Amino acid sequence: MKNKTKSGADSQTNYGLMDTKGRKGALPDLKKHWIFGKRSFHLWTGSRHINPLVNMVMARGGLLPLLAIHFLFQKDMYGNEIINHIKSKTSMAWSPKPGTIYPLLKELEEEKLVIGYWDTGQKRARKIYSLTARGKKEYRLLKPLFEPQLKQSIEIFNKLYIDLFSTEEGREKKYEK
Repeated sequence: MKNKTKSGADSQTNYGLMDTKGRKGALPDLKKHWIFGKRSFHLWTGSRHINPLVNMVMARGGLLPLLAIHFLFQKDMYGNEIINHIKSKTSMAWSPKPGTIYPLLKELEEEKLVIGYWDTGQKRARKIYSLTARGKKEYRLLKPLFEPQLKQSIEIFNKLYIDLFSTEEGREKKYEK
């Protein structure tokens, strides 16, 4: 039987990796691995429940600003609501930390793309963010700029995935679980 963490997640989730002795279900120490031990792969050694590739694409310098504006284009939200929306949309594969989302929202406020107002009708006051007219204009500008780049990235990843895992050896490893 697999162990469950406090959150109920499977503690043996390891993206199908085997340890250095070929045992399934045992995650090798990635911090000591020749690829993942490098600073650029720091994210790979964190939580086993966060997809590090998704994290690289979604980070503050990636799609996160566009996603935040996109969600605020749909409706006004507070920071944790944006975080939970992203968790839901990524099937829990990625979640920005409050220390990432709130500085981004502050930056969007400084750029006059969003305006924040306090909702004191709850047990705890929440700062709700609303897209301004300037923010809506920026959203309409950014979305078509990102679309071909994101589409091309997905196509490239699909090609690489097929190349990596459609070989006989790849199929054996994929279905060995």
